[in-house]
Amino acid sequence: MSDPKDKAKSYDDWFRRQVLIGLASANAGKLIPAEDVEAEFAARRAETRRKRAVRGQSPIHS
Repeated sequence: MSDPKDKAKSYDDWFRRQVLIGLASANAGKLIPAEDVEAEFAARRAETRRKRAVRGQSPIHS
């Protein structure tokens, strides 16, 4: 098993790389409009509510 400090450093390095990738993408204009994100997650929420209703589970309130 690896040392917790090594794992933390590895995660920190990975996270920093991901932030830099995201910043470079945003700086290059590769962005997703907020309306598209909202629409996608509204559809996901509706599907989750539908599945819960089919199973007889209580609804999730937004």
